[in-house]
Amino acid sequence: NLISKSIVPSIIIIVPAFFGVVLFSTDILGLIFGEEFTMAAAALIILVAGKVPRAIRKITGLSLMGIDRPDLVTKAATVEMFANLILNLALIYQFGIIGAALGTSLSMAFATVLRIHYLSQFVTIRIPYRQVVWVLFSSVGMFAVLYFVKEVVQIDTITQLLLLIFSGAAIYGVLILLYPPIRNNVLEQTRSIIAGVFFQYPS
Repeated sequence: NLISKSIVPSIIIIVPAFFGVVLFSTDILGLIFGEEFTMAAAALIILVAGKVPRAIRKITGLSLMGIDRPDLVTKAATVEMFANLILNLALIYQFGIIGAALGTSLSMAFATVLRIHYLSQFVTIRIPYRQVVWVLFSSVGMFAVLYFVKEVVQIDTITQLLLLIFSGAAIYGVLILLYPPIRNNVLEQTRSIIAGVFFQYPS
């Protein structure tokens, strides 16, 4: 149950961030670092996509540690290291910086699947599919609105870019909180954080 409850919080920020990077990667790199860096936009998108399995990997890794199986975490990390090395050597030669990003993200995804496999041998992993789908729906909704705005408004300054990013975050926040299970989960997490910050007493 704890693992199931941890899945959505772990991806609730990363998934919309991925959609945002798909839309604004060229603008982010061009405005912040210069036009010559826009060629790395595809690599940035791939790297951010790799953050999704990384979030799940962290949950499964901590869960394996919690059931006293650090050996399986070490085994998965070793496999990931070798997979990352082999994939990067093969893909960098073919695709350059995009190959490097792809190799890193693929090895991370493979390690995540491996950790899920190890963990599933000890506990039943229930994925809250409806909540995950709502996260995707909210992200796509945000993407659609921002895509329309971007087609109408030309982004020439960092201020404009930040304004669109914050607007997208607000749109996503409204959409994600329309779904009661996620809204209740967010409220519960917020109460826990507030209680931990303001109501801790010294021992």
